[in-house]
Amino acid sequence: MMTAALCGCGGKYPELTDDDEQAILKYAATLLYENDQNRDSRLMTEDEMILAMQRRAAHAYMPEPEPTKAPEQDSDGEHADGRPGDDLIGGGEVVETRTLAEFFGLPGIDISYQGYFFTKSYPEDAGDEFYFAMDALYGNELLILQYTITNQNAQAAQVDILNLKPRFRAFINDGSQINALTTLLLDDMKTTNCTLEPGESRAVVVVFEVTEAEAASMQQLRLTVKTEEDSWTVELLGSGEPVSYNGEEGYQTAENLDQGMPVVYYELPEEFIEQADGMYFAPDYPNDTANIIVVSSEDDQESFYYSEKSYCEMLEDVYEQLYGYEVTVSCSEFTKSELNGCRTLLIRLSYNLLDVELEQVAFVVETGENRTTGITYTQVVGGPWTDAFNASLDSIRIETR
Repeated sequence: MMTAALCGCGGKYPELTDDDEQAILKYAATLLYENDQNRDSRLMTEDEMILAMQRRAAHAYMPEPEPTKAPEQDSDGEHADGRPGDDLIGGGEVVETRTLAEFFGLPGIDISYQGYFFTKSYPEDAGDEFYFAMDALYGNELLILQYTITNQNAQAAQVDILNLKPRFRAFINDGSQINALTTLLLDDMKTTNCTLEPGESRAVVVVFEVTEAEAASMQQLRLTVKTEEDSWTVELLGSGEPVSYNGEEGYQTAENLDQGMPVVYYELPEEFIEQADGMYFAPDYPNDTANIIVVSSEDDQESFYYSEKSYCEMLEDVYEQLYGYEVTVSCSEFTKSELNGCRTLLIRLSYNLLDVELEQVAFVVETGENRTTGITYTQVVGGPWTDAFNASLDSIRIETR
């Protein structure tokens, strides 16, 4: 069932009896519910899970290990032959020298952007051809980017995007990044792997979930696609300014570059594997639960106003809501300082989850008004990564570009 669901193109599904369908739904609901980071903490009955997960199948968190990273490349808003970027439906300009199909390495294939829309449910009218559908969480909207894949070759062509493991990120109004949902939709571009006959086309989508406020105020929309080897960026709506990247991991935006604002650079332990955007896990995960989380925020109005006490209380509230029981956080260091003129915050703490004692180091740097980058390192107390985490902290630097 999972193999069939992850295939973006292909034949029809086999007809199922009512008992078969219920068995699959119970299995899928349980699997997805257990991995759903957006679920409510209250217990649900099996029937409730089935009804909820039929419409929220896309909210499963299914990490895909990515053992290597490569530098992102610059883009200048022109085609390789010097022509300006083409206009796209919905406004905006291409800010890449390559088409999306060229980026994916699909010769003779055209992947054309058809526009976007917001919706509470997708597909809005889920017929028999859509076995899975999804709803936005309360207070949110689904942002649907529409594309058409066309085989322009004279012979049949394989379109395998699934095995490239692409990661799609959206940036709305120069805000913080929004990661595309991992879905079980049959028309999800990320999971497309099919054969197209000459001239045949296939409609696909990329799905994001945004707040209602973001949907109502969107005037700029930038899309970034990353694989293990490369990255690709395009402005779908707004200024069409190119986005530049550096040859090492770092956070920046077009506005940062225009105004000469600070950019944070760092080196993470090479053994750690990125399993989701900004989330890195130890090579023996889940046997070794050590992890590193990197977050860039464009609207952080809280980090530098915490005291040691209020920060620990905030974490205790978060963990209690997350895990359902009381968690005590003990802070051993809470230091506010500066790095190259930018405010920084270094926090070392520990806490218990059931019978496991964890230690955590968090480093936050302010790179502009309400703009921050935070790196959080977590392992069991006395774990093997202490030296590697400290070396990563020592590598952090700030440059103004």
